Amino acid sequence: MHVHSQDLPTVVLKGTFYAKIDGRHLRYPAGSYYRLLADKPHLSGCEKGADCLLFQYQEDRFDLVPTKTGQ
Repeated sequence: MHVHSQDLPTVVLKGTFYAKIDGRHLRYPAGSYYRLLADKPHLSGCEKGADCLLFQYQEDRFDLVPTKTGQ
C-alpha cells in the first residue's frame, strides 16, 4: 500500500494497469484514463501478460510514500 502527495492523472498507453482502492480491484486497459486523488491508499501495477506503458503526471515531482500495513 502506498499514497502520492498530489493527484496522479494517468493514461494507460499499453497493456493493462490495475489499482486496488477501497477494497475494489480496478482494471485499466490501454487507452484508459484515470485520476487518483492525493493521499488515497492503494496498490497498483501491471496485470500479468504484456508490459505496461503509462503516462503519469505530478506537478512538482513523482512520489510514492509507503503506508503502514493494513491501512
